[in-house]
Amino acid sequence: MDYSGSALTVAAASAEYVLAMKVTAGRNADRAGLPVLSDAAGVTSLTEVYALQRAACRGGPCPHPRPSSNRASLD
Repeated sequence: MDYSGSALTVAAASAEYVLAMKVTAGRNADRAGLPVLSDAAGVTSLTEVYALQRAACRGGPCPHPRPSSNRASLD
């Protein structure tokens, strides 16, 4: 979503992109919002989430955050 005015340009990430980046980050703090983002993106399975992740990373490896104490285990 984009908005352009004479002095301001605003761009917002899609629900699909935000979901893909939050899954990539794997932070515990993001877990509560994942169902809301999944609904907004129309995603109903992990397979669809991983497909969004691959698309958001344009087929290349997604950036991985540095290890931290708040990183969720995705295993």
